[in-house]
Amino acid sequence: GPVRIARHSETGSVRFLAADVGQALSSPSLAAPSASPEQVARAFLAEYGQIFGIRNQEGELSLMRSVAGGAASTFVRFQQRHAGVPVLGGELVAQVRAGGVATVSGEALPNLAVDTTPTITPEQARTRALAAIAHTYKLDAASLRVSAPALWIFNPALLGGPGPRINTLVWRLEVRNESLTEPVRELVLVDAQSGRIALHFNQIAHGKVRLVCDAQGKGDTDGDENTSCDEPGEFVRGEGQGATGVTDTDLAYDYAGLTYDYFQISFGRDSLDGKGMPLISLVRYCPSASDCPYGNAFWNGRQMTYGTGYASADDVVAHELSHGFTEFSSSLFYYYQSGAINESMSDVFGELVDLIDGAGNDSPAVRWQLGEDLPPSVGVIRDIRNPPLFDNPDRTGSSLYYGGPQDSGGVHSNSGVNNKALYLMVDGGTFNGQTVAGIGAEKAGQIYYLVNNALLVSASDYLDLADALPTACRTLIGVRGISAADCEQVVKAVVATEMNKTPVKGAVPAPVPACAAGKVPKDLFFDNMENAQSGNWVFSSLNNTVQEWYYGSAVPPPLGPIVYATSGKSILWGNDYGLLPDDPNALEAVPTDYAAAMANGVTIPADAFLHFQHAHDFEIELGDGTAYDGGVVEYSTDGGTTWQDAGALFTDNGYNTTVYGVDQSDNPLAGRNVFGDVSRGYYASKAALTQLVDKNVKFRFRIGTDALNPLDQAAYGWFIDDVRVYTCVDRPTYRVFMPTVAR
Repeated sequence: GPVRIARHSETGSVRFLAADVGQALSSPSLAAPSASPEQVARAFLAEYGQIFGIRNQEGELSLMRSVAGGAASTFVRFQQRHAGVPVLGGELVAQVRAGGVATVSGEALPNLAVDTTPTITPEQARTRALAAIAHTYKLDAASLRVSAPALWIFNPALLGGPGPRINTLVWRLEVRNESLTEPVRELVLVDAQSGRIALHFNQIAHGKVRLVCDAQGKGDTDGDENTSCDEPGEFVRGEGQGATGVTDTDLAYDYAGLTYDYFQISFGRDSLDGKGMPLISLVRYCPSASDCPYGNAFWNGRQMTYGTGYASADDVVAHELSHGFTEFSSSLFYYYQSGAINESMSDVFGELVDLIDGAGNDSPAVRWQLGEDLPPSVGVIRDIRNPPLFDNPDRTGSSLYYGGPQDSGGVHSNSGVNNKALYLMVDGGTFNGQTVAGIGAEKAGQIYYLVNNALLVSASDYLDLADALPTACRTLIGVRGISAADCEQVVKAVVATEMNKTPVKGAVPAPVPACAAGKVPKDLFFDNMENAQSGNWVFSSLNNTVQEWYYGSAVPPPLGPIVYATSGKSILWGNDYGLLPDDPNALEAVPTDYAAAMANGVTIPADAFLHFQHAHDFEIELGDGTAYDGGVVEYSTDGGTTWQDAGALFTDNGYNTTVYGVDQSDNPLAGRNVFGDVSRGYYASKAALTQLVDKNVKFRFRIGTDALNPLDQAAYGWFIDDVRVYTCVDRPTYRVFMPTVAR
């Protein structure tokens, strides 16, 4: 039968492969008749692993777990490794059925060639992680605790967030706080060669054993959100004990029980981890006396913590506890699209529990509201049926879809896409050109459970979810009455919410061709940066501090050499200069200003253009996106004596931000429009040179930084490749003569 295949938009490798319903991608002959599901999966990946980016499955894949699901299927999940080091987000799931492989999904980094010997020691990584998170949250580093560092390989391409698409050896750590109004459970990646912070984001997600503790609305005196919930003697209500008469305590107990029962009865799951994990709840919590009442609830990896009144909503309790289910199943990162799906999965199960548990207010007017039973002072949190009521998108193409860095990439708002899909699947409706017949809460729950428990991996995005939902449904045909007709409705819900399309916001800019169709470039100047001895560029400091431009092939250790190019292997690279706190070679903190300028000018004819490929990672304030550093393109018509900003010349993908105020910043580019922030890999920019006709012109790339580049914001700089000055001419035609052959 037909095979469904989808490729990863950045790696080019296959990310989803599925046989037709009831069929297999491989015959049982690939493995021995008595082979285990893992052996069947490995036999398939030994044969076809290269299309997923795996050259040697035996050496590159380690078993994470096997999960039974659906009609006689087993889902085998593998972790990608390189030289024994795991790859962040590099995971594959093979569905094994009847001795063959039915589907393979997930993602991997192909053709890895990363030096796995770190320059930065584990202790240095700990120091830098602590310093970075202390700066981010304005905390004393002594109030933080950090996990043991472990080596991983990281490339932002798998997680879908911004950043240079470079395979990087990192130390992975988790930093937690001892005292903070908003708790911190920060995943931190420290570049194991340079010591820079490659990535950090907060992972706190705002037999039946239930344990409830009560902070009584008093301030947290020891700075630990586990206050009054550390020892058995501190529990005010345990499993099987009677009501206490304290509303928050009793509702937290009751609703935790309803959530446990839903997962146990519907899916046979014994608590969040499937192994009987106690459900610990701390109610009426306040971080400090001045923060009472505390307006939040969260899962911290160990327990639930509620501010006063937050345990009064059954869907909120189930929502937060479901973050624990996700942590023990798909392990979706709380970051960009995977984080939005993580958040939505909690909305999904929070609402499904709410719909069937008989508790709270489920009248038609509030049936799909999250938090309808919260105190009036808090109010409803989201609307699952109509996400835009709370400025959340209901499809990936919505103008409300958020593509920026705040809220870890919009995890709370962008959850609306899958929330809308849940509503359509359960109740049905007409939306975005699709008319969906509802399949009901029970069937939808079975599908979403299998998706989260078996099919999604830690870095899954909406494209992956768009494949996983129909796959789960087809796997479950015959289970709880699920039919092929139901799966058609699931597909319609996916199409209606456009999760099968890459979101426009936050995507890499569209390609910018050098010339229109039918035309080709005629170069006046071209450099692909492969020859570091070309003499095409002059590097200089403009304020007599540091000069930080290099050819990528000539970048000194530990940062280089840098192999990250759009053609060939080398580039022009400008460092975003910053001080690291334990760098013995660091200069006194000063603003810097340096440029890479063309050594020789080009006389500009009519209809000429400048075109180049670039990626950038400049220092910004993670909270509000304030740009501290950035780069500009300038030109000179007098041999380099004076320079003008080329910003007004750009026709495609010009400057994207502004360095913050002239009066507040010591950056030489303060107040100017620049290329700044962090791009999602390479993209092209193009400028029309009409106003420079008949002039001899030099161009230069210039970087300006302020005096301070805090460790949590230390950035990688500007990557530039394939610079050309050119005109466009008609594409040549070639006449082909075929010789006459006589016999």
